[in-house]
Amino acid sequence: MEPTTMMADLTLSDELQDVDLGDKRRNERYVRIAGRLAAQPDKSIPDAMENHAEVEA
Repeated sequence: MEPTTMMADLTLSDELQDVDLGDKRRNERYVRIAGRLAAQPDKSIPDAMENHAEVEA
């Protein structure tokens, strides 16, 4: 994971700590994907994600 993505993940983790999507794994995925998008706002969703599963999520 790139440092900018890690920093965005940490910041968003604080802001989104109360999110409840009904499953801990969904909550974590939501924060991770939001972090990737925040770290690379100029990229499309497929380009910002690490793999196809994240694009689909």
